[in-house]
Amino acid sequence: MRENGRLTAVQRDAAVDDVIALVGAVDGMLQVQAKADAAYFVACTGAHQNNEIEAAFLAAYRWQYIGSGVQNERFGQILGGMITAEQGERIGAALKPILT
Repeated sequence: MRENGRLTAVQRDAAVDDVIALVGAVDGMLQVQAKADAAYFVACTGAHQNNEIEAAFLAAYRWQYIGSGVQNERFGQILGGMITAEQGERIGAALKPILT
């Protein structure tokens, strides 16, 4: 929070952009991993519905690596105290397709 206090409004807005980009990059990695893990699972088990298996892996990974953190009440309070309502809406809009 000390570092946040040193930021200008422009720098904080850029930091919000960076957070959104970082979450997007993590999600991209999770999509690749879910696809690979689903293919491996299907190959090992002979299961058929690969798209459904992949979607299940992706949902689990998204919750584990993104959702469980950003939906934590303490995280939300701290982040909410450092950003504007508009910035919070931008972050929320970026997270919506990931967490649904």
